[in-house]
Amino acid sequence: MKKIILSVLMAGVLVSGLSARSSKKSSTSLDLSIDVNYALPMIFQHSETDISTSDSFQFGMGIDTGISLMLTDRLGAKVDVGFEFPQTNKGTITVGPIETKINQDYRDWEKNFRFSIFFGPKINLINQRSYTVGITPGFLFQSWAVKEGALDGTITYWGFGGEIDATYTVSGNIYANLSVPVVWLYSMKDGDHKTEDISYWCIKPKIGVGYRF
Repeated sequence: MKKIILSVLMAGVLVSGLSARSSKKSSTSLDLSIDVNYALPMIFQHSETDISTSDSFQFGMGIDTGISLMLTDRLGAKVDVGFEFPQTNKGTITVGPIETKINQDYRDWEKNFRFSIFFGPKINLINQRSYTVGITPGFLFQSWAVKEGALDGTITYWGFGGEIDATYTVSGNIYANLSVPVVWLYSMKDGDHKTEDISYWCIKPKIGVGYRF
């Protein structure tokens, strides 16, 4: 009888140990997810040259793909790759005492699109079975290709900021995604014997769907 009881206890200890090891492994296993989003980038831009200053608000549309790789339940890495198509730009430009209104429609330009990459560590603040809430502080690289009349070239921006995102599991591995990145970018452009400093804040609400592998 004692041998039977001892055998049962040993089996229980062994099962408990394997269960604990399995649980620990699942909390540190890799979790890859990819989502595709519709984006509405809104830009508050400020630029200065030796003779002028301008402030404007730019509105656009875009498509964004996010790739998240979670190393644990809470910590991982995220990369966002986006294509944006600016639509309108409104504001003012000041040259000395003279102020002129800006009202540009980018939709008629020969070439006008942005390519951007945002990357950084992802931290899940809330990680439940059906939903998550996370933040991603990081860096952003952006290239804006434009062509309209004599204007033809590419402007490169560098910046930093953060993104807050929320996901909700719809069915199985499919989830809905809502995120809002806020970033600050800067560029210094040389041309026509003058230097132009350009900086702006960008807020880009995004909504889409994703899949967890």
